[in-house]
Amino acid sequence: MDLAFASVRAMAYRLSGMVAWAIIGVITARALSVADRGLYAATVTAIAAMGGVGSNFVSSCGYYVARRGRPPAEVAAAGSLLAAAVGTVAMGMAAVAAILVDGDNRTMVLLGGLAVLPTVARTVLGVVFLATHQLWRFNFGSHGAAYVGLAAIVVWVVVLGHRTAEAALVAWVAGQYMSCAIMLFMARHWWHGFVHWPRGELLRGIVAFGSLTGLGGLVSLANQRADLFMVAALDGKAGAGLYASAVAVGEGLLLFSAGIAVASYRSVGSLPAAEAARLAAAGVRHTLFIVLVVGAVAFALAPYAVELLFGPRYGAAGDSLRVLCVAAAAYSPQGLLGTYFTVQQGRPWVSVSLGALSCGIDVGLSALLIPQLGFIGGAWATLASYATATTVYLAAFRAVSGLPLADILVVRRGELAAYLRSARALARGAWRTRPLPASESGPEAVAGGR
Repeated sequence: MDLAFASVRAMAYRLSGMVAWAIIGVITARALSVADRGLYAATVTAIAAMGGVGSNFVSSCGYYVARRGRPPAEVAAAGSLLAAAVGTVAMGMAAVAAILVDGDNRTMVLLGGLAVLPTVARTVLGVVFLATHQLWRFNFGSHGAAYVGLAAIVVWVVVLGHRTAEAALVAWVAGQYMSCAIMLFMARHWWHGFVHWPRGELLRGIVAFGSLTGLGGLVSLANQRADLFMVAALDGKAGAGLYASAVAVGEGLLLFSAGIAVASYRSVGSLPAAEAARLAAAGVRHTLFIVLVVGAVAFALAPYAVELLFGPRYGAAGDSLRVLCVAAAAYSPQGLLGTYFTVQQGRPWVSVSLGALSCGIDVGLSALLIPQLGFIGGAWATLASYATATTVYLAAFRAVSGLPLADILVVRRGELAAYLRSARALARGAWRTRPLPASESGPEAVAGGR
């Protein structure tokens, strides 16, 4: 496969989604009062957390298509049933929680419960699209909610003038359902007469496997947020506010590694073990190269970037951002190696275990360093935890694959040229398909070229 082209395309989609979310943030900040903006943002964050847990539970659907070879229609039907179950539970929990609150908060809680169903359903369809290498459909599943949600907020809040937290959340939730409906239409060839009604053993398998992937999602969420929580607890609100600005920029670097993991998902899962290992190694090389290049620029510009984005008051976060740039580079191979162990090897417990190890190191070192160094101690703890987990990941991958470290870590000259060709191709509008040259279609292309 042309890993460079597919990953650049995935990164471009992801960047467009991030821009849409950023515009939503600007619009709601300007259209709503500060209090309403805070209520809206807090509710959306809670929805994202609940939807993320449910989505990790059903993301195991990709394993059954890419690795087990189950019919995509049957897996999509099974995952949709489970998404409906998760969504129903979320609605029930929201209804119970609404009894315990009053006033405007009750509406926000109910809307939050309603928003989980389309979030999880889109994940099911998106991961099946990903497992069948329908990348543009997968990318709409990942970022379509931002596009449609932005349009809904512009119309309902800005044009029609409904400028309250409840109105903004109504528009956002409506956008979730509309984007989900578009995804269902994209998958219409799977729904004819429900001839692919899932069997019980598939449902049980997805639930069992999904329990581990869902646990992995919880561990990953805790791992990525542990440092911020520790800073808030040990360095106060001011330190947390400064540190949060550095985290926001640092996490943006992971955009580039996510594109490669998306591009290689189906092939890593479906190829024979040796070829999948070579492709995963190529993905790690590409990931490290891209994140190191972009991270070096971010490292140099960190103090200026923080002040430009958040204002002069946040200049003190520049040094923390520099540490987090290195941490992002250390973390970047984990997404692709996690895909390899989960989808190719069927061992999601590897990601769960290493995520828990990383989280434990982060919390322990934060407790030691933050009282001594201030909020930058959280950045150093994050770097140490990510570097340790990635080192263990690489050792485990090398033991399973038998590949030398040079094949895993050192980018090749031909791979660098591939990114320039891919960028030019995308600039010409070649977004969906691109015939591969003969030199890129053989086994040597899977291994990354010469």
